[in-house]
Amino acid sequence: MLTFGFEEIISHNENFIYTSEHWYFKKLKEHVSIELKHINDIDCNYYYIVDMPIWNFLDRTNLENPKLSDKVINDINNKKCKLLFFYEFRAVETKAYEKWIKKYDLPEKSIVLVTGNYSLDKFYKDNKYITYFGYSIFEHIHYNDRNKQLNLPLIEFELISAITQKSNREKIFLNYNRRVVFHKIKIVYELYKANLIDKGLVSLSTIGEYTNHLEYFPKLFVDLLPFKVDELDANDIWDMAFDFNVDHYKNTYFSVVSESVSTVNGVFPTEKIWKAIMGLHPFVLVASPHFLKYLKSVGYKTFSNWIDESYDLELDETKRIEMVTEEVKKLSSKSHEELQQMLVEMLPILLYNLQHLKRRSVNRELQTQLEKEIS
Repeated sequence: MLTFGFEEIISHNENFIYTSEHWYFKKLKEHVSIELKHINDIDCNYYYIVDMPIWNFLDRTNLENPKLSDKVINDINNKKCKLLFFYEFRAVETKAYEKWIKKYDLPEKSIVLVTGNYSLDKFYKDNKYITYFGYSIFEHIHYNDRNKQLNLPLIEFELISAITQKSNREKIFLNYNRRVVFHKIKIVYELYKANLIDKGLVSLSTIGEYTNHLEYFPKLFVDLLPFKVDELDANDIWDMAFDFNVDHYKNTYFSVVSESVSTVNGVFPTEKIWKAIMGLHPFVLVASPHFLKYLKSVGYKTFSNWIDESYDLELDETKRIEMVTEEVKKLSSKSHEELQQMLVEMLPILLYNLQHLKRRSVNRELQTQLEKEIS
């Protein structure tokens, strides 16, 4: 059992709060054994949680005036407490945490940073104050959450049957994009130039905070937007990220997975890749370089016997997306019979990945790491 300490509010900035009410922290509690206590009621080693609202952490003003109570500072100095920054998305650079370290003269290894970005280990591995853990909360909650909403065993049976029976599928590929982000517009534009849009189920909204990126693309293409796979998908609805439409996977042969981040130093797996694995889909990735390498490092298998995955090594984003497009072209040029047979040949890997996702969704990886660190 891990003990997490908190206070109601320790900053005058209303967006910068320590709380147990954050949505992702609630999800974390579902598969990590946590005892939440106010710091005044704790009599054991504990983590003092810095639980930031998702969209405000990168606001620099939130870090300008860190505030810790005397009790927390004393407990940190006496090795009874460590600061835990739990941040399910990307994390700010080391200098941001130095404000905390300098202001309170914190001892070595007094900060634990948990983030969904698996590319940051090289930045923090030699830091004497910060211990870094990469942890995808999306991987650990997605299957469990969908299983509560849907009859996943029945859905899995349907998906397996569609492969073994070599069912003809309506479209060739599935490509969810939803929000307007440059790399998502770029892959859809490349598919458009290659006359592949009609061969896939493709979505791209015209709503979002980066609509200015549309200015970099021809008006003829932009005027065709939005592309949608159903009526809801044209909207920038957060819940759409967690929807799982089995028909989309049964009616296509593979996924072009547009991840949230496509930059160097941004291996950030989200629900997008886990959906494809749940849907028994092989995939090509519009994501950061070395994303496939990360997947293999944690035990998943990819599809190099059928797909040229050298795009995973390409550091230039534009070239990487063009390489992905070439693979989509090759796969889309196959007949339905060839694609059906490809899925039959891939089935052992598809089933292995699904079972591996199930195993990892209930493992105690983070629990073990945090218990070791605080002991």
